[in-house]
Amino acid sequence: MISTLQKTIRPVWAVRGLHKSAVAALKRPDPEDTVTASYGRFISEVKPQHLSSLVLHRSKRMVLDSIGVGLIGSTTDVFELALQHCQHMYAPDDISSVYGRRGSRLSPTLAAFVNGVATHSMDFDDTWHPATHPSGAVLPAVLALSDMMPNSKPSGPDFLLAFNVGIEIQGRLMRFSHEAHNIPKRFHPPSVVGTMGSAAACARLLSLDHSQCSHALAIAASLSGAPMANAATQSKPLHIGNASRLGLEAALLASRGLEASPLVLDAVAGVAGFDAFYEDYVPEPLESPNDGHVFLLEEQDMGFKRFPAHLGMHWVADAAASVHKLLVGLGPGTVSPSQVQRHPAQSPQIKVHQQAIPRI
Repeated sequence: MISTLQKTIRPVWAVRGLHKSAVAALKRPDPEDTVTASYGRFISEVKPQHLSSLVLHRSKRMVLDSIGVGLIGSTTDVFELALQHCQHMYAPDDISSVYGRRGSRLSPTLAAFVNGVATHSMDFDDTWHPATHPSGAVLPAVLALSDMMPNSKPSGPDFLLAFNVGIEIQGRLMRFSHEAHNIPKRFHPPSVVGTMGSAAACARLLSLDHSQCSHALAIAASLSGAPMANAATQSKPLHIGNASRLGLEAALLASRGLEASPLVLDAVAGVAGFDAFYEDYVPEPLESPNDGHVFLLEEQDMGFKRFPAHLGMHWVADAAASVHKLLVGLGPGTVSPSQVQRHPAQSPQIKVHQQAIPRI
């Protein structure tokens, strides 16, 4: 029977008509010296003791800030729309908590989605360089996954480790491209590296082995990407919500044995992997955490926003706040409205314009 089936069923790649170069990459063994394998090993081998006190301090501030902006974001219309959609379209699942809704719970992946939407709904969440919003894609996923593990709740150090892994992976992937150093024209960064970071964080929290961690990243790559055109619309928060949700799903699928390209982070001629998102992608292996690896958060702190607005609006907001202090007598000296003059000023050229957020 088996031999008959083998003769009559064509290979999967023949049925699907995959490009020959993709087939070659698919059939290639999983060598230990690839970029993808180095990322899988890093995620699986890193331990809480590899985090310095400075990294722990900075990441704790990120967690607090992200929860805070998520809670205020749960008052926005876009969050309410996302929550109602999940409650009406999917069967109830009393597992993972929802920001700002005491007693409301959803399935882990849906909770990761709506909490990610809440975090980015006011564009108030943290930012980094190269530009992305790292915490909003990772924290909702690891919180939802923690709720999914009632008999083996992660310890504080393990939780922070997973969170930091998700942040680190995002930063490393963005440093492989000069295009990523500016706001890219095609894909909104959190929808790409955020999904990968969420998958990495969840893979670490699930204690997956190095091969499963590599597959989690490869699966996440298939679930990544949202167009920059929607970054100036009410759909922008969905990019963070989906990154959190789909990264969690990628890690869970990998934990169940689903496989994907073992070379997704490598530059393979003729077939696109992660380089599909960045035209000038030049990957490098990630060194072992046991070989003196320095986390990017050690070298570069996170940016916390003073105002719920896109980064490009903060120059104007800071100037307005300074003038307001003088007008109401809270700053040194006084000024009257008649003294305010118009002066030409320059701020970074941006293609993303802040939209009005209802019900702030």
